[in-house]
Amino acid sequence: MHRMEKRTLTRARLVEAALNVFAFEGYEHATVDDIARAAGLSKGAFYFNFNTKEEVLLELLSRWADERSSLLHAAFAFERDAGTRLRAMAEALAAYRGGTNWPPLVLEFWSQALRAGEVGRRLGQAYRDWRKLLATAAAEAGDAVAGRPGQVADAILAIHDGAVSEIALGRTRGTTRAAPALWAMVAAGIGRPAPLRVEAAAAGA
Repeated sequence: MHRMEKRTLTRARLVEAALNVFAFEGYEHATVDDIARAAGLSKGAFYFNFNTKEEVLLELLSRWADERSSLLHAAFAFERDAGTRLRAMAEALAAYRGGTNWPPLVLEFWSQALRAGEVGRRLGQAYRDWRKLLATAAAEAGDAVAGRPGQVADAILAIHDGAVSEIALGRTRGTTRAAPALWAMVAAGIGRPAPLRVEAAAAGA
């Protein structure tokens, strides 16, 4: 195997291991040794690819934000009806499929963001980007949002955050109940009531 390919695979193993360790042990309690052990690699292999524990957390944050952004943009581009588009975007943003550990890790992102620094900056930028796209979609809904696209965008972001919290704090449950309830309130407020079908399995279930 080519040296660069081997390093890429090693780095991927470390990132995946860090996702699981941070999600279940918590970022503050996790150590570089824990990550290396979970990846089946040496501590030296970790430091060959990352300088600090925060650096791997930032890579995970970027991966998660890129994934959510891709889902939002896909829903925005695919749906032609403005009201349906908003529902699809809310559904896409809040959907976490079975077997994922992202929801508890998102709680770790939030916790670290409170300490400012690079985690807070990147997380804030992700939310600002999502809010801008959601507000654009809401504005295109015209009279349905009654001139409140920013409020609708904030409500959809709250749907995501509520779903993440419910999944992360109740990992044994198969689906989230928060997202459909929140969407029902948002949809009623903008005059386009419609059910939100979110398939979001508890982390590790």
